Amino acid sequence: MYYMGIDVGTSGCKVQIIGENGKVASFASERYPILRPHPGWLELDAENVFGRVAECICRACSAGGENIGGQLAAIAVSTQGEAIIPVDRACKPMGNAILTFDTRNGEEYGTFKNLAGKNEVMRETGAPVHPMFSLTKIMWHKNKNAEIYEKAHKFLCFGDFVSCRLGAEAVIDHTMAARTMAFDIDKREWSDRLLGYGGIDKSKLPKAAKPGAFIGTVSGEIAALTGLGEKTPIIAGAHDQACCALGAGVTSGNAMMDSLGTTESVLCVQRGRTQSQEMADSNIACYPYVIDDHYAYLSFLSCCGSIVDWYKDELLGGRLSPAELDRLSEKNGEPSGLLILPHFAGSGTPHLDFESKGIIAGLSLGTTKEDIFKAILESTAYEMRQNLSIMEKCGVRADHIRCIGGGAKSPLWLQIKSDVTGLPITSMAVSEAGCYGAAMIAAYGSSAGGLAALADSWAEEIKTYEPHMGKKRIYDEYFEKYRKLYPLSQNIR
Repeated sequence: MYYMGIDVGTSGCKVQIIGENGKVASFASERYPILRPHPGWLELDAENVFGRVAECICRACSAGGENIGGQLAAIAVSTQGEAIIPVDRACKPMGNAILTFDTRNGEEYGTFKNLAGKNEVMRETGAPVHPMFSLTKIMWHKNKNAEIYEKAHKFLCFGDFVSCRLGAEAVIDHTMAARTMAFDIDKREWSDRLLGYGGIDKSKLPKAAKPGAFIGTVSGEIAALTGLGEKTPIIAGAHDQACCALGAGVTSGNAMMDSLGTTESVLCVQRGRTQSQEMADSNIACYPYVIDDHYAYLSFLSCCGSIVDWYKDELLGGRLSPAELDRLSEKNGEPSGLLILPHFAGSGTPHLDFESKGIIAGLSLGTTKEDIFKAILESTAYEMRQNLSIMEKCGVRADHIRCIGGGAKSPLWLQIKSDVTGLPITSMAVSEAGCYGAAMIAAYGSSAGGLAALADSWAEEIKTYEPHMGKKRIYDEYFEKYRKLYPLSQNIR
């Protein structure tokens, strides 16, 4: 028996088929372009995205010459958050998807913020008031694209859009609904109050269901197109970060996920919901996790692996690989002595200041290229520690970090993170955690077992890095200095 996980990202999609033993049976991926029709606008052609998803499904189903598409027990989708798509009754796009960091909705965001109030929104939805979320994008359609708004049957996010096109009902899962800034995460229903502030008709939003719920079956048309079995169950999936955390085996409050990619996301999980003014002030989002009675707390760094790429390509001319830099930097086992504010693409949490810029402090004629490289890695660890400190003050604690993504292949980076945070860090074997977590949810939805048990049996650890407490004490001193960089940067804009 097999399970399919589909991951729909901002620049590409991936499909994995997983056996009941948790082993990957096949994989396929495709990329698609981000469209920029006007300054500040970021879009995807949703029809093209679904076409690429269908291609990946077809290839994954026929990998190795064996058609395993007909042996699937269930399918679930992991997807990027916030992007919104207007669709007709046949679930065909009526316009391009507006992506997370598209900035066209500034006027709508200002209107909503003044009416709704930051603390009230955070208390009800778990989301900080911010233009990235879906609600003010739908408001933009209503105000600036009225014909599409009126004719649209629904406004969907990519998870519900792809599932619907496969044959399911138009159903959004609770984790994705919480990324709209219009969903009451305690009542698990759309907020009439917040939709009223936005002037949005609730009938234009999909029904909401918990991850793992049955939402339909694969249509005959899609079965013929892709090699999937007709009537294959489709299961409500989850937000990509929740799927990644599940794929990394994060099931309770004693572990958290650190996803080290182009950007960095840290997701902590605990039973029950914690609310505080500090969490609201620090823009730490909270939403229902994929495991019942648990909540996810999400912080992020908007520039992570991309700074390593910038350093390697722009300053070194691409001459050294990250692995080679790792080996050179490991020769000097001490902290770099430099401080870098890694806001090369603005800041993530806690500031959510997309105008913030990077800083490199402490340079001298004795500074080496290896020092700067190590300082880049240290800077991401300081940012992570800052967010973890805020979460801990708010009652969200963890004693172990599970790391995934391209950066998890760097022993130096993981050791630095362990030394800076004082926590053990484990690299995970999973290569495509979003797909993997979605496949777990598909297995759970088809009654293959509980999510926690599946995660415990499927998630495979590679190595655990323990903190060196002597270095931790040195990093403690640098961290206190690091915290002064962001306020300094505001004074020199």
